[in-house]
Amino acid sequence: MTVTGKRLTGRHVFIGVATFFALVTLVNVVMISFAVGTFDGLQTDNAYNEGRSFNQTIAAARARAGLGWQDSLMLEPGRVTLALADRDGQPVSGLVLSGQLRGLTHADADQALAFRETTTGRYEAVLARPVTGRWEVRVSTRAPDGTPVDFRQQARVGG
Repeated sequence: MTVTGKRLTGRHVFIGVATFFALVTLVNVVMISFAVGTFDGLQTDNAYNEGRSFNQTIAAARARAGLGWQDSLMLEPGRVTLALADRDGQPVSGLVLSGQLRGLTHADADQALAFRETTTGRYEAVLARPVTGRWEVRVSTRAPDGTPVDFRQQARVGG
């Protein structure tokens, strides 16, 4: 009995191994490009805890909706402005607001917000440093009846 066919040489093994690693590298490059292309830059240090508190977030949103307040939150390069009105369109004044400006793509650039009422129902916080890019504004207060009220809005400032 004789064996017919080609003999496996070192050249064949080298081509096979090189082809395998070239294919693995190609797949890695494709996967990395998809990952980088779809990353929107959102960051959070406590995603697990934020997920666990989702039911409380929904309850707070329902309580806020029950108040019937209308809000207009505006982020500009040097300040944050919040105008509040009740369900009848009358300005809501005399509140103590606290807030935070969170960088969605700049985690180390977060700023605390100190609001003051500039006119009836209109609150303004001057930023410690001007901002550009994607940001999230978070504002907290309590309604006169004690209901906690949170406002949250994402915005892009500048280019």
